[in-house]
Amino acid sequence: MYTIYDLYKKLENLPQSQLKKDISLIKTDLTQIKLKDELSMPCLENIICEYDKTFYPKITAGIITLNEERCIKRCINSLINEVDEIIVIDGGSKDNTLNIIKKMIPFENVYKYLWRNDFSLQRNYIFEKANCNWILFIDSDEYLQNQNSSEFSLKSALRVLEYLSKDFLEHCFTLDIRNSDGNIDYDMKRIVNKKSDFRFYGKVHEELLRVDSNMKSTQSISINMIIEHDGYDIDVIKIKNKQKRNLKLLKEMIQIEPENKKWLFLYARDMSINHQNLLHSDQPALEEIYEIINHLEMYLRDQESDIFVNSNYNAYALFIICNQYLKLNDIAGFQKWFTVFKTSFPHCSDIGYLELLYFNIVYNYRIENNILKIEKEYMSKESYSVVNSTKDHLQFLLLLTADNSNNFEAIEKIFLRLPQESILKKQAENYLISKIDKIKNVLSSI
Repeated sequence: MYTIYDLYKKLENLPQSQLKKDISLIKTDLTQIKLKDELSMPCLENIICEYDKTFYPKITAGIITLNEERCIKRCINSLINEVDEIIVIDGGSKDNTLNIIKKMIPFENVYKYLWRNDFSLQRNYIFEKANCNWILFIDSDEYLQNQNSSEFSLKSALRVLEYLSKDFLEHCFTLDIRNSDGNIDYDMKRIVNKKSDFRFYGKVHEELLRVDSNMKSTQSISINMIIEHDGYDIDVIKIKNKQKRNLKLLKEMIQIEPENKKWLFLYARDMSINHQNLLHSDQPALEEIYEIINHLEMYLRDQESDIFVNSNYNAYALFIICNQYLKLNDIAGFQKWFTVFKTSFPHCSDIGYLELLYFNIVYNYRIENNILKIEKEYMSKESYSVVNSTKDHLQFLLLLTADNSNNFEAIEKIFLRLPQESILKKQAENYLISKIDKIKNVLSSI
């Protein structure tokens, strides 16, 4: 069985070939993509010549909107030179979204489909309205990067796949999504041929799945193109209350599909992300941490016989559950799942993060206990010093130790205990001011 890789190797001595350039837009291992039978034998010159005669495929970009005046213009502008048709499915916007859209695309391409607490319903409606064979699904808080660069041409990538791939209708196609914090979500399914039998499934965190495969995931082909996304900036999340909405929809999916443990993972993941975005004055309650752990343990028990299936999900689940146990200072619970994580995914850098986090917690716990022990035993009236009868040297070291572990409560307590006019008090004050100045210098350089 010939693959696209076999052809690509033959093109190595033809670096200026458009066919070779377009194949390089495919990120997926080329040995995994079957070559059409009729292209396996003909001479290379004929293949290149015939490719140069082919037309670029036509693409519809489908956007769903609901009160997106902040970002819809940016999204549409990034698509104008890349696609042939832009359609919008609006869930009932009350702000200026529709007025902005009306100035940018034909208004007959805007369809009203009231929000029904199900993202898949709206996305699948795009299949009904799209007039082109290929559909790019993009959110209003996203936009294409380098949309005017032929190097990243979406049409070029789809053109070469249509020409070469034996079974391109059996695949959906993925792009990378770069969030505003720099984190990249790799291989997100966003492009599909309208003639295929892919449809979206799930009320939230919806996924393109093949209907004739009982909604099971199939191989996707990754295209070297990036979508920028800022919809999960903390300020945007607060305004749109996204996480509360997502958690509600995920709970509904758990009830609808209790056997599909993916929803347990996604619910626990979103809860943990929500907690990361909370202010310190609004920390998650203990019962919420236990709820996260409970959902993840049910998910991981279901995966136990095949921990590497959906490996990104499993690695992320193990990371979260370890992190939650550390929040509870439950070292036994942490060590149990950390061992599984380290054994299953030995090259995952998040293991190093958890090791360091564990070290800091244990270190700070020991420091705090040592401070309390030394204060109780050696700062009492019964104790004495042959070096300094005021015990100032010990108090100053206690203050430095508390500072090293960021124990601000102990720092304040020790500082206030120092004699008001003592040299030590002045030294301690100078030390703390110096630390503050260093922090200010760091902040000013950002």
